[in-house]
Amino acid sequence: MKSQTTTIITSCIISVALTLGILFTIHHMGQPTVEEKQIASYYANSVATLKSPHSLRREMDRGYHDFVVVDTRAQSDYENGHITGAINIDSDQDIDLVVQAFQELVKSTDKPILIYCYSASCMNGRKVGNLLAQNGIYVHELTIGYNEWEFHPETWNYPQEAGTYDIDDYISRGSAPGEPITNLESLSDGCGVEGELSC
Repeated sequence: MKSQTTTIITSCIISVALTLGILFTIHHMGQPTVEEKQIASYYANSVATLKSPHSLRREMDRGYHDFVVVDTRAQSDYENGHITGAINIDSDQDIDLVVQAFQELVKSTDKPILIYCYSASCMNGRKVGNLLAQNGIYVHELTIGYNEWEFHPETWNYPQEAGTYDIDDYISRGSAPGEPITNLESLSDGCGVEGELSC
């Protein structure tokens, strides 16, 4: 009798465990893993935050920016050369002054703000963006920095565009932002993808 009761209890436990396992599997079928959620979040954040330098240059060829472009480097570096049309908010000043300058900028424009710093690997721009987000100001970031813009334009433009542009036309020197030069001839497609998934 005792062994029969033990067998029945064991069978019940196994049945409950199998049922729970099946229910757990059914519930989690189609649910993304933690890693898959992180991947989805990374791409969603990248699309929402980053701006292609190539698309910025194409806007400049049309004579305008869709963004207010802000150079976050030191003022002396900005004056030595910056992306044409960019204003300077020197991040080497007191943090409260940096936030205040961006707050004033937000009040003065209805365009989104695009920041850049020294290079693609420079954390300065990301730290500024993080500081601003903590203060309710949300900015976009160029995927490259000034070093790539001036000294390595071949890395962010298409091979078939070689010779159709002079990077010096997209650079200003001194304390003034400068005005983009319209260059409709250089508006080659470059990227073969159109629409929402374009380069």
